Amino acid sequence: MLRLNRNLLLIFAASIAGVVSIQLIQPLFPLFLDSHGASEMEISLVISLASFAATVLMIPVGFLMERVGKKRMLLIGLLIWAATPVFIGSARDWRLVAPLYMVYNLAEVFVSPARMAMIAEYSTPGSQATVFGIMSMDWPLGGIVSPPLSGFLAERSGWQLPFQVAAIVMALALVPVLMLKDKEGGTKEERVSPTEIFRGEYLVHITLFFMFAFALSTGQNVVGTMLPIFLKNQMGLPLSSIGLFFTGSSVLSLLSLVPGGWLADRYGRKRVILAFLLPIPLILGAW
Repeated sequence: MLRLNRNLLLIFAASIAGVVSIQLIQPLFPLFLDSHGASEMEISLVISLASFAATVLMIPVGFLMERVGKKRMLLIGLLIWAATPVFIGSARDWRLVAPLYMVYNLAEVFVSPARMAMIAEYSTPGSQATVFGIMSMDWPLGGIVSPPLSGFLAERSGWQLPFQVAAIVMALALVPVLMLKDKEGGTKEERVSPTEIFRGEYLVHITLFFMFAFALSTGQNVVGTMLPIFLKNQMGLPLSSIGLFFTGSSVLSLLSLVPGGWLADRYGRKRVILAFLLPIPLILGAW
């Protein structure tokens, strides 16, 4: 039976707290901007600028991680995530929110690569897909409670309270990370230099994965950015009900993660990815 070691359990605990905090903000963030006078184009611009800033820093931060350690990178990202929501929630104009959200979004550049690398380090090669499936349960678990709670708090007390709660919860994520034991970045011979990454087999794999991730994230962001506005303006749903819509999506994701990891270990990751991606265009078109 697969068991998670101490470091994986600590990463999972930190991830749960972090995702609860993030999900208090992100699903309804377009409606927050809308309430501050931003048009749909301006909402898209704010989110696009934040994504662009994170993309520019992704590779430099990845190289930095090998030098300063993954644990420190996690702590830096979590500190950014914990501090910026207080200022975002206090802003009175969407133009002030834009640069603050760019800083907030930069935290993912520090957290995501370090988290994935540590999960890979502390799992065995034969069970990595299953372990990643289990560890990825943090996102749907956090998404079950946080979006409707965020909508409820915003309806009752205004937008500032959900951001304050998000900052407090994210600060709690620092505790398990401080208890982690970070491994060394590898010997000099094991490390891959920047020049080697951009040639040979590394370049092929990086290019293909980038194209896949770009297409997938573009489709998700197009739907995710406009969905809450659509539910509010076209269907007249209150904020808490819009949050419940995201809860339903999280429940379905939760039910599929562990079986998906097991299928990937058994039948191959490429086959499983293709099998689950092919129906998505048809489902979105029908919807």
